[in-house]
Amino acid sequence: MKYRSALQWIIPLIAVLALFAVGIGLFYQTSGDPYSLTSFRGEQVTINGHGLYHYDTVSTVAQMQGNDIITLLVGLPLLIISAWLAFHGSLRGRLLMTGTLAFFLYTYMSMSMLTAYNSLFLVYVALFGLSLYGFILAMLSFDLEELPAHFSPGLPRGWIAGVLGIIPALGLIGLLIALYGIYLLYLGLPRLMKTPPEKAMPYTIVVIIVGIVISLIVGAVSAVMLPGRMGGF
Repeated sequence: MKYRSALQWIIPLIAVLALFAVGIGLFYQTSGDPYSLTSFRGEQVTINGHGLYHYDTVSTVAQMQGNDIITLLVGLPLLIISAWLAFHGSLRGRLLMTGTLAFFLYTYMSMSMLTAYNSLFLVYVALFGLSLYGFILAMLSFDLEELPAHFSPGLPRGWIAGVLGIIPALGLIGLLIALYGIYLLYLGLPRLMKTPPEKAMPYTIVVIIVGIVISLIVGAVSAVMLPGRMGGF
């Protein structure tokens, strides 16, 4: 397995830091009670007022602690088991490990950027960076030219192709939803961002352009990291 030595360092670090983060998130308590707060936009919210997530809203804390529970009971066991299988030569273990690293990447990217600043901020950033690095190495460890040989000849390729053939037909619905989302953005900007009505349209266009540019950047980075592998199997 390529990059095994690096992953053997990264996986344990992720496991230890994640266990520490979820333990503090679930069990660390401080004195205090929830209290009401009026946001800068005039919205009434309830701040948690205690524990690690002191400055987050009560509803946000419920989501974060639910995510901590999933990470503790599902994410960490999957990471440990899949890494053990992958390091012993199992392709299934490597696939599962890659997917689990993607879960940790998404989780701690969200915790780094969406959680109110707390004492574990640097731990979240470290987990985000380690998960990103580990996910990239796990993806690069696959040989896409040899990978199809590991699948059974009895794999129902026709059914899979049929399902994937239906998905593009659903693109029109996705397009309509996206257009409706743009319309809601246009309507909501004057209220949420205090944008002058005459500037709502230019603001909306800028948001769309930024989204397109980010998509192009992600595609370019993927093409550089996986040269010759982006055009299909």
